[in-house]
Amino acid sequence: MPMHEKIARYFEGKEQFYPAALEAKYSRIFNRIMDLWEMEELEEYFSELMVDKRGGRQGFPPDVLNDILTLSRIHGRILELKAPKRDDDDPWASDIARRSLQAEQIEFNVKGFERAIQVGNERAVKLFLKAGVKPNEKDASGSTPLLRAAALNRTSVAAVLIGAKADINVHDPQGFTPLHWAAFKGFPEMTKLLVERGADVNAKSNMGLTPIMQATMWGHDRIVSYLLSKGAPANETDNDGLTALHTAVSDGHVKVVKALMAGGADPNAKSAKGLTPAAIAQKKNNPEILAALSAQPSAADK
Repeated sequence: MPMHEKIARYFEGKEQFYPAALEAKYSRIFNRIMDLWEMEELEEYFSELMVDKRGGRQGFPPDVLNDILTLSRIHGRILELKAPKRDDDDPWASDIARRSLQAEQIEFNVKGFERAIQVGNERAVKLFLKAGVKPNEKDASGSTPLLRAAALNRTSVAAVLIGAKADINVHDPQGFTPLHWAAFKGFPEMTKLLVERGADVNAKSNMGLTPIMQATMWGHDRIVSYLLSKGAPANETDNDGLTALHTAVSDGHVKVVKALMAGGADPNAKSAKGLTPAAIAQKKNNPEILAALSAQPSAADK
C-alpha cells in the first residue's frame, strides 16, 4: 500500500515507522487526521483520541496507539516550526507547547516540567525549554533542573539542559553540585558528561566535601579513579581535615583505597584531630587495606 501523500516525506527511508496499522484498522480516524493535517484543530483531535474524556471507550491496540503518538509528535513539531517567535516572558502561555506535551502525556506546568525530568523525557524537556522555561530556575527546595537530572541519572536530559545554558556548577542549599550527586550515586556516564562539559572536579559543599569524597562514601571506585584521572586532588580535606582516604579506610572500601593510593593519596595525612588513615587502618585491622596502604609509596613520600 502506498504511503499517504500528505505524510509520505516524513517516512522516506523510515517506512517501518509509517502508521500502517492505524490506516488499515482505523481508516476513518486516519482519514480525519489527514484532512486536518497541518491545521491547529488536529492538535485537539489528537488530544481527544488519547484522552477518554467521556469514559468507557475501549482503548486502541498498542500498534495503533503508537501510530497515533508518532503522528502527533510529527505534527506538533510542524506547528512548532510554523509558530511565530514569542516576545513575551511568560513561558506558560504557549499553547503550542501545551498541545505538543499532551502527546507526551505531560501537563504543561511546573510539575509537568519536573515530571519530564524525572522520567527522562528528553523531547518533553526540549519543548519546555523552547517555550521559554528557564533551565536554572530553582524549586522550593533550592534544586535546579540539572541538579535533579544528575541525581536521577537522566543523562540525555542533563545534556539537553547543559546545552540550554544550565549552570553546571550550581550549588544546592547544602552546597552540592550536579557532579557531587552523580559521584555520590555512582553514575559513571553522568559523571563523565558533567566533567567533559566543565564541571569543577574539586567543588566543595558547605561541609567541605568534594565529588571524590562523595564517591568514596559508597565505594564507587570507578568514579574515584575517573575523577583522579581528570585532576581531582587525592589529598583534599573537608572542614574537619579528613581526606577521601580517611573515609575509604574507615568504611572498609578496599578498591577505593587502592584507587586513591594509586592516585597519590597520603596514608599519613592528619585530620584536624590528628587522625591518619594509617592509624585508622591499624585500629580496624583489615588485612587487605593494610596491604593496600603499604603496597606503594604515596605522592607525599616520593
